[in-house]
Amino acid sequence: MDYHHTVRRLHFAGASLREIAHALDLSHQRVHQIVEAGGGTASGKPGKKDGLDRFCTFCGLPEAEVAKLVAGPGVYVCDACVALVRQVLRQRGPVETPRTRIDLVIADDGLRCSFCGAPDVVVGGPGVRMCDRCVQLSEEIVTAR
Repeated sequence: MDYHHTVRRLHFAGASLREIAHALDLSHQRVHQIVEAGGGTASGKPGKKDGLDRFCTFCGLPEAEVAKLVAGPGVYVCDACVALVRQVLRQRGPVETPRTRIDLVIADDGLRCSFCGAPDVVVGGPGVRMCDRCVQLSEEIVTAR
């Protein structure tokens, strides 16, 4: 399970399916299956649809108005919301801004992470949820130069 999660993390961080397949000595088809099993997209990377800009799923800010936007399969989180998520986890309570509200999620709610599909969700916003591993990955992506 951790191996598949890592493959999906590599893909969502921007590596192409072919790059991952080559690096791990797997077939492109096998990497595609791993990504798809975790809720990935058939086209590979999430991107603009119908010419529309991407928006943070948590707060609704467009990509042009944020420093960084981390992509998942049809969901996105901006650098500001990653900081809010971390604040929620530190405080062990909800954080509300004029644009969004992020809450802790009870482990037995039966919800899945919107980014990787894992059942161990820790935070949720309006229509989106994240597990701790995806929170950590998002923080790494946001802080990378």
